[in-house]
Formats: sequence, structure tokens, C-alpha cells
Amino acid sequence: MKVHKIVSFSMILLTCAPWCIFSEERLLVNMNLVRNASALGAYCLDGSLPAYHLHRGFGAGARNWLLQFETSLLYFRGQRIWKAIIHDLLPKGLGNAKKALLSGCSAGGLASFLHCDNFSSYLPTNASVKCLSDAGFFLDERDISLKHTFRSFYEDLVSLQCFFPQYALPFIRTPFFILNSAYDVYQFHNILVPTSADIHGHWNRCKLNPAACTTIQINILQEFRKDMLSALRLFYVYSRRGGMFINSCFAHCQSESQDTWLAANSPRVHNKVKLKINAKLENIEKYFFQESLKNEADTKYLPSDIDNCLST
Repeated sequence: MKVHKIVSFSMILLTCAPWCIFSEERLLVNMNLVRNASALGAYCLDGSLPAYHLHRGFGAGARNWLLQFETSLLYFRGQRIWKAIIHDLLPKGLGNAKKALLSGCSAGGLASFLHCDNFSSYLPTNASVKCLSDAGFFLDERDISLKHTFRSFYEDLVSLQCFFPQYALPFIRTPFFILNSAYDVYQFHNILVPTSADIHGHWNRCKLNPAACTTIQINILQEFRKDMLSALRLFYVYSRRGGMFINSCFAHCQSESQDTWLAANSPRVHNKVKLKINAKLENIEKYFFQESLKNEADTKYLPSDIDNCLST
């Protein structure tokens, strides 16, 4: 992810794996280990301490915070890790935040659903707090063999009623924005058509190139899209403090790469302004929660549309 120097907010990446952030000027953002996490029993799966990368804001943006999940914080001691990191950040300025956005991609987007209200509870009551999930709206859906294959991966770890966003979303009180593809490729390949449900590989060509899908396969994908929109319907109709941008690209995690998301042919719905996740927090807020822009859902995918979306 590129972080430009003009961005004026404190940016946090929550992670267990040591990696770095570079801008076009090769700015290195150091990793901060949470040294006292062991007192809470907060360890990553490999036994290492949790960590985060902090790039502070400045000037008028010094009290604006963007926290981005780079790991799901779902497994085993994830709640302890989350608590340890937040308690480490609160005295470093997060506790005095004026504006804060909790976001994440894929499993990190799922974690945004699960931690959104808890995050809000740590911050001042007069702070503007919002959450964003990019490609984290995982459906509780049967695969093409009518089995709940994806559900079985997690049922021994977490309550399914808490894990899947479609069940948690009605109870989230903090303003929330959902960015997702109706044909999310990860869900297409792992929830709808996992390898165990297609042992003869009839879907291989379709997975590699949606334009190669048969009419029957396209119809199945359209039903998946229909189910996703159905799961979002109550949020779409009744949410007054959130929004969504659901496009028809075969993509997963669309906002993290500026090279694709801010390109001339990046995804749009009804030719609306693109989401600029890495722009100033004020610009994010204007787009996410303007009354006229808050909910957008794309039309159905057609094979002729494949060139209208970037691969992400």
C-alpha cells in the first residue's frame, strides 16, 4: 500500500507478521511490538507478540486515525490481541481521537465487522467513528454440491452467528460502509465452488476466465449475486448511518492498491466518483455517508463486461 506524505491522519496497520509500508519516496514505517501483550496472554499463532505499524498524522489531522486490519484477529487469542493493541494505542493519541475509521480487507474486512462497536466504545463519545469492510462480507452459503463447506472451516472456532457478517450486521450500531463485489472471487472459488465440490474440474475454465463460463455456470453465479444482495437488503433499505458499494467485478480486496482502484477504468457504479480509501479522512467520510451516494449496487455481470473491471 502506498502512503503519501500529504495524508494527514495517523495510520495503523494491525498485524502479526512483520512487513513494511513504502510510499513512492520509500518511506519505511517501523513495526511496534506490543511488549506487555504477554501479560494478557495475547500471542499470535506462531507464539510471537502482536505488532502494528504506526505512521502519525500531523497538523489538523493529528487527531484523525485510520486503523487497517492486515490480519483477521479471529483465531484463538484474537480478542486478546485486539485488546492488547488498542490499549497500547490509547495513550499514544488514539484515546483523544477526533475522527477514526476502522477498516480491513478480506479476513481483515471481516474483523472490521466483528470489532466495530468495540472499537467505538474505546473512543471519546464526541468522536466521529466509522468502519469499513472491503471484501469481508462472507456469505453463509451452500456450495454447488449443496454443502456448507466454508462453514465447516470455522464452526469449531467461533459461533457461526457471530462469524458471518450477514448475522452480525443488524446489531452493529456504529456507522458502517461495505465495499464488496457481488462476484467476489475468493467466495466464488472457496464458498460457492470449492475444490471438494468440483472434483472433476468442470468449473476450472470458468474460474480462470469468467468469459469462459457456460450459461448454466453464469446462472449459478447470478444466483450467488442474488443471495448476496438479499443478505444486504435490510441494510440497504433501512440503514441511516451506513452505506455500501457493491459492484459486479470478479475481484477481491479492491481498495488497497492505488494502481488499480484509482486507475481511469477502476470500478464504478452508475458512473459515481470512486472511493479513495487512501485520501484524507474527510474525503472518505464525505463519500461514505452523503445521503445521495450512500448505497450503490451494480447491475448483473454479462460476459461482455469482463473488460470493464480490473483484476485485483
